[in-house]
Amino acid sequence: MEYNYEKLPQANQIFTFGLISLILGFLGIWCYAAFFLIFAAIAGLILSIIAVSRAGKAKKLYSVSPDKYATVDISMIKKGKTLGIIGLILSAVAIVSVVGTIMNGILNGFSHSLR
Repeated sequence: MEYNYEKLPQANQIFTFGLISLILGFLGIWCYAAFFLIFAAIAGLILSIIAVSRAGKAKKLYSVSPDKYATVDISMIKKGKTLGIIGLILSAVAIVSVVGTIMNGILNGFSHSLR
């Protein structure tokens, strides 16, 4: 007996975006002192949002007819969404810490100029 399952659209892309966003989020947190890595955190934030939103759409498509798609694809989508959520959190923390550091420097400079 042979089954011909269709692939869920963008299953591999969702996993890849989630994984890359996780890596960029780690880079943004570990190296937030290097200003240029804020762009890595921003890119990680964008990719994680894309991964999470596409995963939601793919899960809806799967829920309509689960017998039509392979279970491997839904597993990839769940993993990609999880990685995307973690990447979203890490990227957000990195961005907030860099912005906080910049604001701290600006406010300290401003307070020293008032003396």
